[in-house]
Amino acid sequence: MRLVIGLGNPGRKYSYTRHNIGFIVVDALAKKYQVRFRRSLTFGAYVAHLHIGKTAVLAAKPRSFMNNSGLPVKKIVQRHKISPQDILAVHDEADLSFGRIKFKKGGSCAGHRGVESISEHIGTEDFL
Repeated sequence: MRLVIGLGNPGRKYSYTRHNIGFIVVDALAKKYQVRFRRSLTFGAYVAHLHIGKTAVLAAKPRSFMNNSGLPVKKIVQRHKISPQDILAVHDEADLSFGRIKFKKGGSCAGHRGVESISEHIGTEDFL
């Protein structure tokens, strides 16, 4: 199973801001594959199960603020036995102009608190 985690902040105040691009992307993924998110009290996140080809994918949006995203990710990873290499964290990046995307595996969190929280909770920076 793969995990696509969208980082953002809960609440209408942040809904369609650049800071919530992670939520916006996983919402679009769920819409494309015609699945709905459900609230998981176990994970502290909204989750949607889908298949891309033959690959099972869990899309998730933590219910916590971005800076505390790591705990819900850790719970999901432990329950589903997901390898860090099978995690894609989608988040905003202030150093990129709006509309540009970049894929990066591992390395520093570059000051992004949501990515830092995930790294701390799963014990590695070895995820996309």
